[in-house]
Amino acid sequence: MDRPFDEDRMNTIPSLPEFAELESLPVRRVWAHEPQIFTRWLAQNLDRLADTLGIPLTLLKAKAIGERRIADLLARDERDGSIVVIENQLEAADDAHLGQILTYAAGVDARTVVWVAPRFQAPHLAAIRWLNAKAQPAVGFYAIEIRVVRIGLSALAPVFTVLDRPKNSASAWRPKTGAPIPFGGFAGAFWATHLQRHPEEAKWSRQVGERCRWRATKPAGVVIGQLVEENAACVFLRGRYGVTLEAVVAVLAPFADKLAGRLGVSLRGAHRAMLAEKTLPIDITNPSKWPETSDWLRNHAQEYDTTLRELANQGARR
Repeated sequence: MDRPFDEDRMNTIPSLPEFAELESLPVRRVWAHEPQIFTRWLAQNLDRLADTLGIPLTLLKAKAIGERRIADLLARDERDGSIVVIENQLEAADDAHLGQILTYAAGVDARTVVWVAPRFQAPHLAAIRWLNAKAQPAVGFYAIEIRVVRIGLSALAPVFTVLDRPKNSASAWRPKTGAPIPFGGFAGAFWATHLQRHPEEAKWSRQVGERCRWRATKPAGVVIGQLVEENAACVFLRGRYGVTLEAVVAVLAPFADKLAGRLGVSLRGAHRAMLAEKTLPIDITNPSKWPETSDWLRNHAQEYDTTLRELANQGARR
């Protein structure tokens, strides 16, 4: 039975929210010139693209105007130190750029190729899917659509959408928010087990990509990495984002002898952007090995952290 109309009651109901339309803007209106404006903006906002890809990136080089056979951007994948080629355009994806990204990737021996454009037609998406089917695991290809939107007179917002990615790539990477990272495969399952076994690690370190965790230490700018691969676990040193390997070597140089004596590691012969590496050969894909691996990673990371902090504090008192 319907309730009788109550005018006083209707007057007390809050007003309904008002909404504006989401407007998409032509990318050419936002970035009038591709290399001088769009490429430069992308270089300065690489973290936005990194969040979308699920890959922690550090910029290595932006193409200079007039330079030939150099990708728009070269970056480093901080999970393993490999090269990432990024090609961006303000027009629809085309055959010429498809050929260019292959040439660029071959020239720098890239492990990852990222193609950013406002539109991809079916033939070019089919080409990316074919490359991912044939070239993995050696090289992975991403097709990324770029849009710019706003609501009313609000600020402009860039929107990256992944149209195609390598099958075994990370699905999300959110270092800013610290939110849980839903990775599949052995690495995601291992880290979940590791944090259950050593919950304090969730406070000390953060996930960086699928297979690696980083832990800040002293001196400033230095981090301790914990890495798992199919056949090994590693603990190592490197720089935080924006700190080069050369800078880390320089800041740790006064402690080199003591690090070698106390940890048995050397600052020489860095491999894949990793310094002072210790490795445990073990089958990480076998869950029965996870408790041993987890304890090894935790104990060695703690040993590195304690040693580095003591040495840095001693140096500061001098």
